[in-house]
Formats: sequence, structure tokens, C-alpha cells
Amino acid sequence: MTRRRSKAYSFGVNTPFKVIDGTPEPEGPLKRMKASVPDTPIVRCPRCTGLAMLEVKLGMTWRNGKPAGGQKQIVCATCLARGEHVVIA
Repeated sequence: MTRRRSKAYSFGVNTPFKVIDGTPEPEGPLKRMKASVPDTPIVRCPRCTGLAMLEVKLGMTWRNGKPAGGQKQIVCATCLARGEHVVIA
């Protein structure tokens, strides 16, 4: 008695290998926003492409009624509103 093979076993033997085109890369809202903002010499946030910036001084002290010391940073206002501290310069 001979054993019968199923069609699933012999399916791939005689069919040639075919290469198909992959799916295109998904276009998200961040990619569309980056494409819509032109390349200008304006300072932009690398994370959210926002244009609103804040100048922040960390570690500043007051001496005789005047601000003294501290480290100056420029941070993105949009990211700061989301709770992220993204330093630009």
C-alpha cells in the first residue's frame, strides 16, 4: 500500500519564486509636518519641528537684586508644554 501525499506538500516544488513589491513606508503626521515647513535658517526643534522657543536660565541666583550666574539654554516651548525638556542650543 502506497502512501498518498497531500497537495500542500508538493505545492512549492514546481512553482517559481516570485518577488513582489513591498508596502510603501507609512506617512505619519510628523513626516508631513517636516515636509510642509521650508528649510530656512530659523531655529527649529528637531523632535517636533516647532518654531516657538524659550530662553531658560538654570541655577541662577539673585545678588543685590540682580540675577547672577546660571546656565542659559534655549528650549522648545511645544515640547516643554508636553512635559519634555528638549534643549536646542
